[in-house]
Amino acid sequence: MQTQSINDRVIGLVMALFSAIFLFMALKLPGAPPGFPVGSSTFPTMLGGLLLLLSLLLVVRRPVQATPGTAFWKVRIGLGMLATLAYIYTVMSVGIWVSTFLLLFVYALLLRRSKPTWLETLLLPLGSASLAYGLLVLLDVPMPESLLF
Repeated sequence: MQTQSINDRVIGLVMALFSAIFLFMALKLPGAPPGFPVGSSTFPTMLGGLLLLLSLLLVVRRPVQATPGTAFWKVRIGLGMLATLAYIYTVMSVGIWVSTFLLLFVYALLLRRSKPTWLETLLLPLGSASLAYGLLVLLDVPMPESLLF
């Protein structure tokens, strides 16, 4: 378990260095114009600060004991990453709505802890994709044409 703690600390220090550089560059962006609360540097600064905080927490946290089933979660994380890569490569050919639904469906299957019914597993991605579609139609956002939608 000692090796895991050292690996976490090294990764935390590398991420802290990266986030400090990112934060430094974000602070060089122009601020908010007079009368506006948010400028072009607001989001990158918040993101860099959050990344710096989380990376420092990774450095100082106490090591935790591995729990049974950790390998099972590593497989799930790997499958989730593969699903995300498949989404990236298919979104332009198949379409954003079908690809997003399938990605969220795979996520719902991978992240469930208990045994929900298939209806419950289908409702999350269907509801999320429908909400996104409704917002984009309501806001009249143009979407790229694809094979299906």
